[in-house]
Amino acid sequence: MADDRQRSGIGLGVIAAAGMNVILCDPALAAQEARAENIADEIVVTARRREESVRDVPAAVTALSGERLQELNATNFDDFATHVPGLSYQSNGTGQSFIVIRGVTTGGAQPNSATSVYIDDVPIGSSSSFGYARNVLDLNLFDLQRIEVLRGPQGTLYGANALGGLLKYVTNAPDLSGPAAQAEVELSSTRNADRPSYLGALAVNVPMVTDRLGIRADAIRQREAGFIDDPSRGLEGIGRSTFESYRVSLLGRPTPDISIRLTALNQKVSSNGIRTVDRDYLTQEPTSRRYDQTFLSDSPFSYQLGLYSGVLSWDLGPAEFSSITAYQDVDVLFEGDTSRTFAFLFGTGDTVAYHGVLENIVNKFTQEFRLVSSRNRVLEWIVGMYYTNENTRQSGGLFDDFDPNGLFFGLPLLTYDIPTRYREIAGYVNGTIHFTDRFDLTLGARYSYDRQRYQQNFIGLLTDPNNPFGVLTRGANSKENVTTYLFNPQYRFNDRHMIYARVSSGYRPGGPNYLALDVQGNPIGETSFDADTLWSYEVGIKGQLLNDRISYDIAAYHIDWSNIQLVVVRGGLSLIGNSNNAKITGVEAAFVIRPVDGLTLDASAVYTNARLGADDPDLDAEEGAPLPLSPRFAAAVTATYERPIRAGMTGVLSASYRFVGRRHAGFAGSAVRPDYILDAYNIVDLNAGLRFARDYEVNLFVKNLFNTEGPISADPVANAFNVNASVPVTIVRPRTIGVNLRASF
Repeated sequence: MADDRQRSGIGLGVIAAAGMNVILCDPALAAQEARAENIADEIVVTARRREESVRDVPAAVTALSGERLQELNATNFDDFATHVPGLSYQSNGTGQSFIVIRGVTTGGAQPNSATSVYIDDVPIGSSSSFGYARNVLDLNLFDLQRIEVLRGPQGTLYGANALGGLLKYVTNAPDLSGPAAQAEVELSSTRNADRPSYLGALAVNVPMVTDRLGIRADAIRQREAGFIDDPSRGLEGIGRSTFESYRVSLLGRPTPDISIRLTALNQKVSSNGIRTVDRDYLTQEPTSRRYDQTFLSDSPFSYQLGLYSGVLSWDLGPAEFSSITAYQDVDVLFEGDTSRTFAFLFGTGDTVAYHGVLENIVNKFTQEFRLVSSRNRVLEWIVGMYYTNENTRQSGGLFDDFDPNGLFFGLPLLTYDIPTRYREIAGYVNGTIHFTDRFDLTLGARYSYDRQRYQQNFIGLLTDPNNPFGVLTRGANSKENVTTYLFNPQYRFNDRHMIYARVSSGYRPGGPNYLALDVQGNPIGETSFDADTLWSYEVGIKGQLLNDRISYDIAAYHIDWSNIQLVVVRGGLSLIGNSNNAKITGVEAAFVIRPVDGLTLDASAVYTNARLGADDPDLDAEEGAPLPLSPRFAAAVTATYERPIRAGMTGVLSASYRFVGRRHAGFAGSAVRPDYILDAYNIVDLNAGLRFARDYEVNLFVKNLFNTEGPISADPVANAFNVNASVPVTIVRPRTIGVNLRASF
């Protein structure tokens, strides 16, 4: 198991303003043969659409194997995020996070994700800014083969929205060689929680025709206890979440050269409220007890995903053909208490509750065709075509809880319905030329063309004070094309050390905009917004020392981010607009060290300097202002020691330390996107386990040993209107003690 750790390594409208809240550069064939035995012990990734050792990828890639995730007792996104160099995030609880890689974010002003999320080869969530794709897919990590995190823009192979990078969940395919099953049960207790947390999971693999046809199915249910209280409403256990998932995968091999895999996944995450505590805007001290919040209404949340995919792979000899067809339904629904903003604006006092509702439904079809050449000493290539057709519908509004119908003195505040359609077609080509056994050059390009259709139906005082019952209906269309590029030379000093450079670009689609009229009937704001683009310049070195007892991966980079998409307020209306630019520089280093047999040290450290490149009037921020959420410094170290106790029994001890540096929740000095300093914090986790020869395992663990109240993120948007409003701050889960049992059959 130690060997697998070679490289672990808007809202809408006014609601948003209110704070609702050739490919492969393999070594030469001779070098591959020389270390074939070692490669078998490494994590094999598909980051570049071809299976290869993570050691050989000329880019910054972190791969966490299924075994590595088990060692971390990781069951969801929060559990592994801070172990990945350069990755940070904002969160309101399970299923309510969005990812930041290498500082590419504008925080609460961000209309859409700058990081793509995939399950196997299928992109998850909307590509448009109207599909609420900021939330990351929070997939339970049971029965996963691995997680891949690709840093830097991945625009040529993965297309839109991969500006900062890519998070890829790789599931276990059916095993056609024999039957198997695995089960996992976990029970834990969190400080201040109202009840225990639990996890139950089962996976079964059945070959129906040996080496020809097999099926794999898994089922997961997890409840994570809430630890937040609201004494003003007599509530405890806020932030409690429930996770349910079912996945079935059928794999057939009608011939040795053809495989067909069909997969169905259904997942639901629900929560009874947001996992935030109240802090004073100026002093950052708790406004009440340490785990308390004070809201006037509930903030329930749910996320449902239905994913159905079919993958055909056909080995043609000189190349392999792949067809990936998928359809997905995504339904996100949440309510949020917006009283801190609107009670102040409307002058109704802090006893009148206002809440916002947002539901976003995405129906998305994707089709990708790909042709990948076989391994070759001189030229390797990949060509592909990608198509997506997605329909989204955002609906919701702002409601006065004092009235049973949600009306404000008999008048509607805001209700909206926004159906949109996004279609994209793209073609890409990458090629690697092996000039010598040591020097390769990869070049790539992707051309993307998209069309969008937008319609809005708004009603209420906040839409038209002169006619609050009138329906403001507007429509718009847009189209654009964007080309992204890759330049990626690689030089191998020998079969254990290599250096590379990488120049790459990425983009996020533009589109039509929210539309409104002023009192004279003139349009407010721009009727569309453009794609934003990003160029990254990276150099890195990776390799192994001392007979592979030390593995290292070091990269330095500079990023230019232009025409940044923001949620802006113009003419009194919240819109999506394009602003200035940002510049990001950083260094990442990751090491795996095995000083003695049985002991593995896995360490990483990151320096990130992400700042605005010019004054930005939309953000009310000056040149040089730090971008939100990304710490200047972060580090993680995990030590794992394995020792045989007796025949058939191995003891495992591990300790993990994570440091997350000081961050900003907004922009310093901004009255539009107020800042709130998120202090640095340290987390220590411990684990002690026994592993038995017959594949049984028991682990006792402690997460957050010293009960650190580390602030993950904050939402100070209400302080733009009311400086005295308390700030909802998401904190690290308190000390959690538990036991985990795993069995394989």
